[in-house]
Amino acid sequence: MSDKRAKNTAAVIVTYENRHKYFSKLLDQLLTMQLGKIIVVDNNSHIESKKVLDEYTSKYSNRIIIIRNETNVGSAIGFGQGMQAAIEQKAEFIWLLDDDLLPEDTALSEIFSCLDKILQNNATEKIMLLSNRINKQNIYLKAIIQKNQNIIIGRKNSFRSLHIFNVINDLSNKFFHKNTIDNTMVNNTNNTQYEPLGAACYGGLFFNVNVIEAIGFPNKNYILYYDDYEYSLRHIKSGGKIFFVTRSIVHDQITSWHDSKYKFAFIEIATHNNFSILYYSIRNSIYFAKTYNIDNKFIFYLNLMVYSLFTCLTALILLRLTNIKVYAQAVKDGIMGRMGLNQKYTLK
Repeated sequence: MSDKRAKNTAAVIVTYENRHKYFSKLLDQLLTMQLGKIIVVDNNSHIESKKVLDEYTSKYSNRIIIIRNETNVGSAIGFGQGMQAAIEQKAEFIWLLDDDLLPEDTALSEIFSCLDKILQNNATEKIMLLSNRINKQNIYLKAIIQKNQNIIIGRKNSFRSLHIFNVINDLSNKFFHKNTIDNTMVNNTNNTQYEPLGAACYGGLFFNVNVIEAIGFPNKNYILYYDDYEYSLRHIKSGGKIFFVTRSIVHDQITSWHDSKYKFAFIEIATHNNFSILYYSIRNSIYFAKTYNIDNKFIFYLNLMVYSLFTCLTALILLRLTNIKVYAQAVKDGIMGRMGLNQKYTLK
């Protein structure tokens, strides 16, 4: 990484539990990329991970900064803390990374290359760039190829991708059609290095600190899930733009629970054992949709009812009665707008 702007870039990482075998590889890679600062927010990780972080800071005290939290405060607060620390360190750019990501050597240089090209055609610096997580079922590539930005956050009035007007087509895609996207499809479709997006996740999100001056920090009330989409949509609504950098490659070291082994995500919800994840995922998806993605309440609540019926019936058949209770509480709180930390569902 030869671009001198790397020295003015702070990578922000949030970790928790015992994930040192993942973030160690990430830290080692970032250290070779000559970033100015690497800020790790430790959301009350296990003692073994704390020891590993201490080893890094003792060796690289001028480059690695650790922020310790006594509890797991979630992604919204954690990334906000890291962003604040980056500002205090006089960083010009911020690169948000999940603790289990692993960027390729050229990931950051590709971002700067695209940034230069984009700024030639844009009078504003209110720009976010998103690296390409090629291991995921890449909804961003799908949105680019199909030229449909609604895919990212879902069709208007849908609930967790379910829309009663699109059920037959969705079932057909799941059972009879290949529905995967890869980078060769993008390369065959576009010769450009970047494409516009309608929303983005935290993992691989890059921006100038001026963005924070314009829209502030992530919404703490989300705690976990959908806070990244809310933040990126807030950026767009303020006049900003987001671009997907196809050649800025980052790899996932592990599979997220969202990348379900089941064809239907409601089966994962009906059987999931981590009730905090279940709760915040459902509650926040409802609140997010109410805030950003509804123009017909009747259709939305009909979609929610159908999805809930499938989820609860599945849980009932499998005798997952607690899942039904947690799901029902999450739906109620999402509809009522009861956000923030629920003491019944603290994070590990």
